Amino acid sequence: MTTAIPSDAYGFVVVPNAEQLDGKVQMLSKRMHLPIPSVLTLLTSMPDLNATLDQDGSLAIALMPSGNRVAPLVYVPVDDYQALIEQLTDASTEDGITEGSFNGNTLALGKVQGHAVVTQASDRAVLASALQKIASGGEAVTKPSGDFDLAMVATEAGLVRVTEVAQEGLSEMIRVIERQSGPDNPAIAGLRMYEKLFVFVKSDLQSIAVTMRLDESSSLRVTKSFVVKPDSEWAPVLKSIPASEQDLLVGLPDIPFVIAAGVSIPGGGFEKMLDLSKTMMQSMPQLYHMTPSEIDKMMELSREYFSNIEGMSFLMGAGEGDMPIYGQMAAAMTVPDSDQYLDDYVKYWKEVREITKDSDQSFIAQSQFEEMTVKDHRVLRTIMPAQSIPGFPAEQQAAMEG
Repeated sequence: MTTAIPSDAYGFVVVPNAEQLDGKVQMLSKRMHLPIPSVLTLLTSMPDLNATLDQDGSLAIALMPSGNRVAPLVYVPVDDYQALIEQLTDASTEDGITEGSFNGNTLALGKVQGHAVVTQASDRAVLASALQKIASGGEAVTKPSGDFDLAMVATEAGLVRVTEVAQEGLSEMIRVIERQSGPDNPAIAGLRMYEKLFVFVKSDLQSIAVTMRLDESSSLRVTKSFVVKPDSEWAPVLKSIPASEQDLLVGLPDIPFVIAAGVSIPGGGFEKMLDLSKTMMQSMPQLYHMTPSEIDKMMELSREYFSNIEGMSFLMGAGEGDMPIYGQMAAAMTVPDSDQYLDDYVKYWKEVREITKDSDQSFIAQSQFEEMTVKDHRVLRTIMPAQSIPGFPAEQQAAMEG
């Protein structure tokens, strides 16, 4: 199906098997006792479509550029394309595209790979261009991976367009805030972080896909995937991650959770993590109370002591009662030698404290460390004060951190 969508599409939605998905949705509606109408039943109840619709085929919608707007192309699986266009009134065909009226709408239709490609007649030029690119065997969009019932994909062209619009909006927001409250407003630092994120999306990502699958138990499985451009500086880092079936959440408590994540860290991945940490800390001096020079030295120490970290995992447990949102957070790191890691951790913080000794506002200066034994395991108890976020309501911060 994706070979029928030209590469300049901003994005697309695809359903590989319309009948199969419709059946799963109907089964779910019965279990939930909800009267969800069958889309296929509604379509096939229409005499004009019943004889032509291929119920086992794939459905898709491609979002195409059309000046300053987006033109949708709808891919409908058909058994008999000729019978479909015969349902149009006042129909005329030229250069493989048929225009005519259907249920009061003037449409333009073309045919590709067993599908009728339908759009508004006003977008005929967009349809013609798409059909020409498909016929010439031009570059196709990235196909979503895995088994899914529905996929939504943002292509490289779409990511570029979205980030350009977002960057324009962010720049205007920053200008307004600077005029109203000056360049030191902490909100500007947060917006600068988003600016860097959009630069990364535009320059390094080839596509973003979200796939959905209803399994036998009617659980909805949602998977997000990112395809990085071959020339991205992240490409060699990601390629170096070995294929593995190991548990990425190893070391985390077995409790109900809201979010859990785990990652293997290849050699170059740690450097990228340091770069992100450095950027975040330098963007928010009001929060960390550290100079750029102090942050640089802190990153150098991190590189010296922690570059052998092999993996990390994180969990946000489900809260109970009046427990703050962050009340059941846990993180784990996979390292070659846990005792050596704790030794290095103590040395690291002693040296970082020496770097920031002239600042009594730094969260480092207010941190406390204590070694103890818990169930015959060596433990380093660390207490760090919650940092007050400038401009953030105190009651909301208390709800998060207690």
